Amino acid sequence: MEYVDVTDELIWAELDEDKCPCQGNGWAFIEDWEECPLHFQGQLHPMSVDLLLDDPARLEEAKRVSNLNWKIDQAKEEVRQARVKLQLAQSSLSMLELELINKTPTRQMEIIKIQECYPTVQMKAVRPQ
Repeated sequence: MEYVDVTDELIWAELDEDKCPCQGNGWAFIEDWEECPLHFQGQLHPMSVDLLLDDPARLEEAKRVSNLNWKIDQAKEEVRQARVKLQLAQSSLSMLELELINKTPTRQMEIIKIQECYPTVQMKAVRPQ
């Protein structure tokens, strides 16, 4: 579920579908047609509905495709968020394993540039094998 920042001045949606400008159908005409941040769940754009009214079969197919595209986008966002969470967990796990190996608490060390300590030392880049 997507959360909406209600402090944003641009939010025009209402939780109550009857009071919301979209009337619960996911689209509202504010200055132009806009997706409702609370009630949009892949509903077909109203102009597309108007164009397809004379062909009920194509209209139903377009509604189905629109809803499926929305569900795909939602699933992709969930996967992206899960990947971020996984990366954070893996990082934490690595730090804990390193701490266990060291048998001492890890602490932040100040980064020292070797060139400042040893100005005559020439650094070479070594490609890991």
